[in-house]
Amino acid sequence: MKGLILIALVAPAFAAHAQESPPPAPAPITITSGNAGKNYLNISLDGLVAVGASTEPDVTGLEVGGHDPAQRGFTLQNLELVFDGAVDPYFKGQTNIILQITPEGETNLELEEAFVTTTSLPHNLQVKVGQYLTEFGRLNPTHPHSWDFVDQPLVSGKMFGGDGLRSVGARLSWLMPTPFYSEVLLAIENASGATMTSFGGVEGDGPFGRPLDPDVVKTFGDMLYVPRWNGSFDIRDTQTLVVGVSGAFGPNGTGPGADTEIGGVDF
Repeated sequence: MKGLILIALVAPAFAAHAQESPPPAPAPITITSGNAGKNYLNISLDGLVAVGASTEPDVTGLEVGGHDPAQRGFTLQNLELVFDGAVDPYFKGQTNIILQITPEGETNLELEEAFVTTTSLPHNLQVKVGQYLTEFGRLNPTHPHSWDFVDQPLVSGKMFGGDGLRSVGARLSWLMPTPFYSEVLLAIENASGATMTSFGGVEGDGPFGRPLDPDVVKTFGDMLYVPRWNGSFDIRDTQTLVVGVSGAFGPNGTGPGADTEIGGVDF
């Protein structure tokens, strides 16, 4: 971000005579930037710490999420550094860097998200490109500090892995011209990697009972497709019903032509 910060400091002198006027008030701090002030950068840091006890000998078997409190005592579940801002009048970007201390005392550093989204496309269209948490359901695209519970649901951990469904790709969304909120989204992403548990996954992993051997991308059929619809309806002045339907369709690495299909409804 190109910018200029102007700070004016005024050192008032003591009045030598009672008749002299009081010193002027200090000038305010002025921040200006290029492109008529349309560039900006937000920086935030938040931490998530848990403390607990359990009678279960194998705590890690109960907590399948990558940021779950998988040990007795204190757990630093998530320390998140976020950069987001306007790139220019047409794009804005966001980057999420995650730090975590494992139960073994090691520190993990992870680039969880890094993407840009458009801000000026016509017809209520928007495009997102980069690495991002896939918009499947209401929980997967969110970060742990915004959850209502301290750990990840078991169904999410089993189907999408400890870090959720996340990959590099592009997503197109359309805000429909309806009297209520209605949005359609379609994402196309790489189908292999550590965050693609139910799909290509990582070579040698065995979530389906046999080792995976993911294919390299050769055609569009080797990609993951995630359609979703979001809707919101006002029931009363103080009540709103929010619903959604999601799907995820892509190859898995159990053999030639093997596919995975996952569907979900949330409200």
